[in-house]
Amino acid sequence: INGIKVGSNTLGSFQNNSICLGLDTNGSSMNYGAEINGIAYLLGSEECNFYHNSIYIGGKALHGYENSYAFNSTVTNQTRNIINNIFFNERTNYGSTGKHYAIRLGGSTPNPAGLNIDNNVYFALGADGVLGNYNYSDVTNLQNWQMLVGQDSNSFSADPNFVNPDGDVSTIDLHINPVFPSVINGNGAYIPTVTDD
Repeated sequence: INGIKVGSNTLGSFQNNSICLGLDTNGSSMNYGAEINGIAYLLGSEECNFYHNSIYIGGKALHGYENSYAFNSTVTNQTRNIINNIFFNERTNYGSTGKHYAIRLGGSTPNPAGLNIDNNVYFALGADGVLGNYNYSDVTNLQNWQMLVGQDSNSFSADPNFVNPDGDVSTIDLHINPVFPSVINGNGAYIPTVTDD
C-alpha cells in the first residue's frame, strides 16, 4: 500500500503532501500485515525532490510479517533532496512480526552520492518501531543515523504533535497542533522553489 509511488522515469518535486495510512475510513486499524509506504521511491533514473511532506503511518498489525515505512527509498544513483519532511510511523504489532520505520534509505557510506537530506523529523513510536534503516541495517537513534548517513544534522527525532493523525477520514488532521510546542516550529530550511509550506 503506497501513498505516493515514484516511478523509474519520474522527474520532479513531491511537496506539501499529507499522507495517512494504516487506518480505514472510520479510523479503525487496518490490521492485516501488508507492506505500507507513505512514500515509496524504490526506482529512480531522474532527480527527485521531497519537500514539506507530512506522513503518518498508524494502526495495529494482527498478523503477517510485512514492514511499514513513512518514507522508503533504495535509490542510490540519482540526485535526491529530502528536506523539511515529517516521517511519523506509529504502527504497532499485535501478533505480526514486521518492523515499522520512520525512514529507509539506500546507501553504503556516509554522504552517498546525490543525497541531500536535512531538517526532517523522524518518529517511530509503536511496538517494533525503528527510527531508520540504512545500508540494509536498522538504526535505532538519531545520533547513529546522522553518523551513518553523514548528513541530517538539523533533523530531529520527536513527536511532531499532529492535531489528529488517527481519526476517521473526516477528522484526520496532519497540521501541527498550535496548543503544544513542536520541534517543527522555526526549524525548517528555506527552499526557494516552495512558495508556501
